[in-house]
Amino acid sequence: MKNLRLLAILFIAVCFVQCSDDDDVAIITAETITVDPTAVGIVIGDQTQLNAIVLPTTVESIVAWTSSDVTIASVSATGMVTGVLNGEATITATVDGIIGNCVVTVTEPIPLINEIEFGNGWAAINKTVAIEYMVDPEGTVVKPIYTYEANDILTIDAENGTFTGLKAGSVAVKGSVGDVYALFTLNVYDYMYPDPSYTPYATIEAIKWGELDYTQKSTNSWYNMKLDENLSITKGESVLEFSVNQSDTGKGDKYMADVFVDWNGDGDFDDVNEQLFSQLWVADGIETFSITVNVPTDAVSKSRVRFGLYFEPGNKMVNGFGNADSGHWIDMNYTLK
Repeated sequence: MKNLRLLAILFIAVCFVQCSDDDDVAIITAETITVDPTAVGIVIGDQTQLNAIVLPTTVESIVAWTSSDVTIASVSATGMVTGVLNGEATITATVDGIIGNCVVTVTEPIPLINEIEFGNGWAAINKTVAIEYMVDPEGTVVKPIYTYEANDILTIDAENGTFTGLKAGSVAVKGSVGDVYALFTLNVYDYMYPDPSYTPYATIEAIKWGELDYTQKSTNSWYNMKLDENLSITKGESVLEFSVNQSDTGKGDKYMADVFVDWNGDGDFDDVNEQLFSQLWVADGIETFSITVNVPTDAVSKSRVRFGLYFEPGNKMVNGFGNADSGHWIDMNYTLK
């Protein structure tokens, strides 16, 4: 009987000690939480796993995941992020009242293309022009990324695919779609506009070449201009007619006619076969020059043509930049077809 009493006392003591130990166990809460990575980019439809790093590591609390905008990027209970729509969303991991964030940028998938070709572009100062390009496979919709050195000649709006001229000059540009890229040149020209008080002595009257049938639209054409309309040139052989009108200047001045094509797209007209005709003297009255043009087999698909008249030597017709020192010239963009 005595032994039974002792056993009962011992049992009660053990239970008391055990309960006291349980009451002394502290609940460990999180001190910091970091989301790895803190920023990530994915394309629409792709997934990426985020990890929550919680300290101390003995914390047993469950991490909750949320997205600031589920229409752009959603997140699962385990931190798996899915790209939904173009844009940016913040993914937040929460534990014990503290948070960690990851900024997710979602973009459209980069189309797979074999090749991209850019046409060298031209714009007047303060004018905005589209950057033109062709891709293979044809019809693939892309949004190129443009890389170029900082400059004061032009600015590029990659979102809209345009560039704006600031001052005369040229800039080398790299256009990329994924790993596929091409190099090209954007040029800005300083154009001179009509002086209503001045009467010209020689003008460009008409240009006929392929589908182009241009007639002078200004009564005062003593200025330099770039037409917005494009000239389509057929590969192979075609006939060009260039009409000019020279009046009696009363000073004995005689004008010369030029037609230049920048076949290789390098921004000037002084390469082989680029001066279709040069320094042809113009007779008084209307005169039409006709020439058969053979497009070089290595001509770039998009470039520029210059039609000009001038009388002073040393003019700027050939180098492609700025105004001619004297005379009248018209620039047009061409496309080979």
